[in-house]
Amino acid sequence: MDARAAVRALQRRTDVDPLHIGLLGHSEGGMLAAMVASRDPGVAFVIALAPPVAEPMEGLLLQERRMLETAGLPAPLVEERVAMTREVLALTLAQDWLPLERLIRATVREQLQALPEAQRAAFGDPDQATERLVAQTMTQQRGWMHFFLTHDARGDWARLHAPALVLFGGRDVQVDLELHRDALSSLDRPNVEIVTVAGANHLFQEADTGSVLEYAELAPELTPEVLRSVSAWLAAQGVGGDR
Repeated sequence: MDARAAVRALQRRTDVDPLHIGLLGHSEGGMLAAMVASRDPGVAFVIALAPPVAEPMEGLLLQERRMLETAGLPAPLVEERVAMTREVLALTLAQDWLPLERLIRATVREQLQALPEAQRAAFGDPDQATERLVAQTMTQQRGWMHFFLTHDARGDWARLHAPALVLFGGRDVQVDLELHRDALSSLDRPNVEIVTVAGANHLFQEADTGSVLEYAELAPELTPEVLRSVSAWLAAQGVGGDR
């Protein structure tokens, strides 16, 4: 894994203090930071921003529901989309690839046909476009998504001995605050400090609703509380400053 290789590379450098090598990751990157640190005693600390911790299927279905609801979709359509996602995830988890491919192909065709003519034309030949999109989606499902669904992120945090700072956004619709914060806090790990940034979305921008549709409309900067929390926590760990 790249993160492990990066840690080993830093450990070999004479201009880096090997006792102060840490990992910082956002979202799935935060999950991976905990995974690497729980297996590598050379990682001195972890900072995770909005890491998924709860049971993967539950987390992904809640993410789908909240994203659709904050986008303003009507309730029946939300339920239809969530049911579709549940079926796709269940087939991925079971590695039932042929039925999954058939389902994805039918869904892609339906979605392409529903596009306005100008947008549909931009995809070129519809059959070729369908197969291209199906192949891309199946690669993702067979690879990262299957790993994600089978990975015990909460177990990584339970095994982690390095100090960690974990930040969650109060208006995050992708990594739900209550679901994932509760999954982490229930471990009662004294080495893990959890901070909630009340008005922040998944990207830790100051947000109104947290909707993904809002991301591009907001100032492209982190809410100041994130930098304050990280700086203060690092100082408390004795990381940074003059040596």
